[in-house]
Amino acid sequence: MDEPLASLDVLRQNEVLRYIEQLRDDLHIPIVYVSHSVGEITRLADTVVLLADGKSLAVGDVDDVMGRLELRPHTGRYEAGAVIEATVASHDLTDGLATLKFQGGELVVPSVEALIGERVRVRIRARDVALATEPPRRVSVLNILKGSVAAIAREEGPIVDIRVRVGQASLIARITRRSRAELGLEQGMEVYALLKAGSIDRRSVGYA
Repeated sequence: MDEPLASLDVLRQNEVLRYIEQLRDDLHIPIVYVSHSVGEITRLADTVVLLADGKSLAVGDVDDVMGRLELRPHTGRYEAGAVIEATVASHDLTDGLATLKFQGGELVVPSVEALIGERVRVRIRARDVALATEPPRRVSVLNILKGSVAAIAREEGPIVDIRVRVGQASLIARITRRSRAELGLEQGMEVYALLKAGSIDRRSVGYA
């Protein structure tokens, strides 16, 4: 499939994405999917082959390739982030939320179609993740995940991307250099990753 969603509106894109997910899960046949969309790739792919100028730059699981800081110029700096596989633990119909369990804890997200016990894949953008060096209190953020600084990207400019290890999973946080300096963040430090539930839209959650 070569850019199958390129000429479709958002509503039709979601319909086709769900159909392709069903093909992948029900038929268990190999699918070669070509796309420039990070969202489509992270939702559908099991294995990613990253190409640039006709050369293969990386091959691996989607969460591994999309989480590598050195590949951001090719995976998209603005859309940089992490992919987490999780299991639906519960639905809160009153608040319209779902709780997902993953290797680093739990995530609260807007309601999803998947049933309890089903596997899903969640894309978390780096720009939506904040960091703290101690547990915050009385904040509106529903997701506060304890982890440690695994890597800090080398780059110039006011922004820096930091990979945070949360259990067996990883997140990427995009913060300013000033924030990094004020928090004294270094590799190996214990931190808390803060993620608003509302920042995870439905297009960011697909079946694993």
